[in-house]
Amino acid sequence: MVSEGYCSKDSEKTKGLELSKAFANHDLPVFECISVSHVSIVSGGSVTPVSMVAAPFTVEVGKVVRWHDVLVYPEIAERHTTQHRYPAMMRRAISEEPLIGELPKEQIEELKNEMYTVGFIIQEF
Repeated sequence: MVSEGYCSKDSEKTKGLELSKAFANHDLPVFECISVSHVSIVSGGSVTPVSMVAAPFTVEVGKVVRWHDVLVYPEIAERHTTQHRYPAMMRRAISEEPLIGELPKEQIEELKNEMYTVGFIIQEF
């Protein structure tokens, strides 16, 4: 899953703060970021913990994007995000039995549209 949001380069300094609001305070180490979360099924059928990387950035004059050091959370991403329900949802979803072959195409499209209304964009490969 790819998402855009905010991240802190000093979690102790920003602990308990809502990062979207803390971003407005230039004294805090909060940046906009692009994050990628990943989960997979390994041999034997078990589901891996969710891993995550976050790429903080700033947009400077002239719409120049300056990338900062990437933050890496190789496992248990839930411990590093206030939106821990999304990594948990990813693990739960990948653990479910596939239904695609059983659902009518119209119902699949309806589900995709519902996800779109709450902010998700689905790319199929």
